[in-house]
Amino acid sequence: MFVRILIASATLVALASPAALAAPLSKCHFAFATQCAANVTHGNKNKARIDQDMWTFGFQLGLQFQKGDGNDAYTGQKGTNEVALTVQKGDNNIAYTSQKGANKASVTLQSGDGLWGATSSGGNSTVTYVVQSN
Repeated sequence: MFVRILIASATLVALASPAALAAPLSKCHFAFATQCAANVTHGNKNKARIDQDMWTFGFQLGLQFQKGDGNDAYTGQKGTNEVALTVQKGDNNIAYTSQKGANKASVTLQSGDGLWGATSSGGNSTVTYVVQSN
């Protein structure tokens, strides 16, 4: 499990680089089944949603980046080897991550006032972080 966390962390760092964000995630390929999705919104009162459901062994990556006030981000994942990252900057933002399956990691980072962040997880091998600052 520790090795999986290290791999997931390295993947998140690499994918958060400016060069990686400029490239389309449709080129996200691994040696097994993969699902990659990203939402990037700038402005106020945006809603972003990612739904991923995998019935075979594979990898899921969901990325949400929002800047502005009153934004709403939802990430839902079912399967194995799930990684979700939500980053929000602004006031009165909402972030919710739901994961079901095995080998899951979710990170929610929020900065601003009046924030709401939540995560739910069903299954085993889960790592979850919600960090809020104003």
